[in-house]
Amino acid sequence: MEPIKPVDINENAFKRAFTRAANRNVTKRARLANLRRDLDRRYPESDESDGAQSSSHLSDASQFSSEEGLAGANNANDLFEQGANGINDGNQGMDSPSSASSSSAGGPSGGDSDPDSDPSSDSDGGSSAPSSRGGSDDSSDNEDDQAAEGQLEPAQFANLGEVAAYVEFAVREWAKEGGVMSMSKLDSLLRKLHVVFPNIPLSYKTLLQTPIGIEIERLVDAEFWYKGIRTNLNAMSLNEYLQVHQAIVIDINADGIPLFKRSKKKFFPILGRLKGTKNQPFIIAIFFGKRDPNCEELLSQMSQEISDLEENGYSFNNRVYEFKTRHFICDAPARALLKCIIEHGGRSACEKCTVIGEWVENRMTYLDVDQPLRTDESFTNRDDPEHHNVNDSPLAATNWGPVSKFRLDVLHLVHIGVYKRLLKTWRAWNGPWKLSLMEVESISQKMVYLSNSCPCDFNRPPRSLSEFPHFAATEFRRSMLYEGALVFRDTLHENVYKHFLLLHAGMYILSSPQFYQTKNHVADQLLRLFISHSANIYGVKFIVYNVHSLCHLAAECLDHGPADSFSAYPYENRLGMIKHSLKSGYKPLVQAANRDLEKKDSVIILDIENNDVVTVPRKHHVLDELIDGRQFKYLKWKNIELKCNRKDSCFITHGGTVVMVTNIVKRGEEIFLIGYPFEHYENLYEYPIPSSDLGIMTISGLSDVKHSYSLADVMFKCWLMPDKEKFACFPLTHTYVQL
Repeated sequence: MEPIKPVDINENAFKRAFTRAANRNVTKRARLANLRRDLDRRYPESDESDGAQSSSHLSDASQFSSEEGLAGANNANDLFEQGANGINDGNQGMDSPSSASSSSAGGPSGGDSDPDSDPSSDSDGGSSAPSSRGGSDDSSDNEDDQAAEGQLEPAQFANLGEVAAYVEFAVREWAKEGGVMSMSKLDSLLRKLHVVFPNIPLSYKTLLQTPIGIEIERLVDAEFWYKGIRTNLNAMSLNEYLQVHQAIVIDINADGIPLFKRSKKKFFPILGRLKGTKNQPFIIAIFFGKRDPNCEELLSQMSQEISDLEENGYSFNNRVYEFKTRHFICDAPARALLKCIIEHGGRSACEKCTVIGEWVENRMTYLDVDQPLRTDESFTNRDDPEHHNVNDSPLAATNWGPVSKFRLDVLHLVHIGVYKRLLKTWRAWNGPWKLSLMEVESISQKMVYLSNSCPCDFNRPPRSLSEFPHFAATEFRRSMLYEGALVFRDTLHENVYKHFLLLHAGMYILSSPQFYQTKNHVADQLLRLFISHSANIYGVKFIVYNVHSLCHLAAECLDHGPADSFSAYPYENRLGMIKHSLKSGYKPLVQAANRDLEKKDSVIILDIENNDVVTVPRKHHVLDELIDGRQFKYLKWKNIELKCNRKDSCFITHGGTVVMVTNIVKRGEEIFLIGYPFEHYENLYEYPIPSSDLGIMTISGLSDVKHSYSLADVMFKCWLMPDKEKFACFPLTHTYVQL
């Protein structure tokens, strides 16, 4: 087929080009038929000349304004009774949480949140107001989701050249997004678009500017690609970052990831991340083979580069900035590899203290929690020879802080470590704590029941306890911090339940930006009690490396922030993206390197950006409100998303009042939350500390009187869980707003 010459910026010429292309090759007529019909609709025949103005307008999106969610009820008590009944009836009238995609660890670092859909109909029985355009009363889930992110304005293009440029840009950005995509399919799409837009490349390699001649180091039985820290920094827009931080400060992660189910081949990437940003971690290096790397293979080049950057700084815009490494965030095996120490099953394996393990029932246990602590100096001097391997780590040539900079990661240590071990003990170990099949089913029903009230902050709502071997790390975290305190209460033996509450309360404190400092000593006591009581309940064999390490976690948080601020969740997400970028088993390291290098630029997103920006994209109409102004049913501010529905409408004020939001009003630049406060509060549990000390309460008695609140009143978003005739209220730790 002959190439088509670029078409004129004219509708009729555009259509004639399609006609000529179809006539040259009859077999393509069927493929072009739908597109031609679309063109006929967009560019109807007219008497205008070929020089007529050409503008491409996307059709206006329908605008809906309906009285939905809690705002539809006429009376506060009726409203809340309907809400409670809707939850108690199971699925009736409830939002169904979306199953947002996530990698194996999705996290709280910036990463637990993915908005659910809103209900497509009025869930409280209130009638919907007519739409402003006279259309349908009910807006769909998809329309609500689009509105939540801010609906895109219809695009307007001055000519077809701009259309072609936008299509090429859009396809390029789409191809760079995560997820599995065949390059042959992309080539096929480009060939089809080339018929319409002759300037679009025919190959994905040209479109994505795939690099040629990547330097892959060939080892005896493996391969290694070193991209480097400086190369990543050079590709970033660092102006604003350096204005805020005045130095380059990075965290480093290393971990292995299997690539294929029926092969031992694996990647072992080293990832980095700039302190104080929301960006995805960047690739520093990737080791590929059927085995784990040794520390020399993995670290020698990076150690040399870090040493050079620490000594000479990083040059940007004719100025030299200081370079630092802040945290090494890895699981226990990776930390042992990087530090060249014995692994976590050894007698002297604890990285924070000098406890000596004892072999009990085929496992190494660490019962003593009061041994002297290790320091960077004692590590460097090898005061405990049994803790070290023969060789020193290449990182010793840098300012690495072998004790002070290596974090205990809560994802591996607690969420899929201690808590998963606890659930496995209840299910598999023989003893008075073991759950029967009926008890497992009872707990499972409660967890599934709570999925109907789960806020949009969680990608994965609660599911059956029988599926816990397949839980993602975020599910273990959510269960431990929130619904576990409710669903285990009436099923577990009283002492077993109280023992669980020690872990729940201790980790809730350390995960909360509000409490991790002020109640740090309380969390330390609770976790140490958890360790000692574990030996009394389950036996000394329960106190393995992860359980023992809980006694050091409070000190870690006191020095470095809430537990989620130095967790491995962002890095686990990035590992999943690297794995999913592979299209086949052919030269996987080259594929991963190509996909990474195709993403040329990286805009830095600071943690402080948009912190005070309030988004209220969904307009609705409610007559006779307390405050005059524009009315909305959705608000996004800082880490809080509030919606006028049952799952996402609850918040707690700095004064301790729990409120159900029914309307959001904007008057000028001020935002007001209209809702009904609860009147009766009591503790959900009294042991080990009163739950109200953590803001966790059993509440009831919704007021009949509406109140208005400003954004300055909001302290936490809350998860309201149905609890018989009342509700259990759990503030979500990641939504804390400091007064």
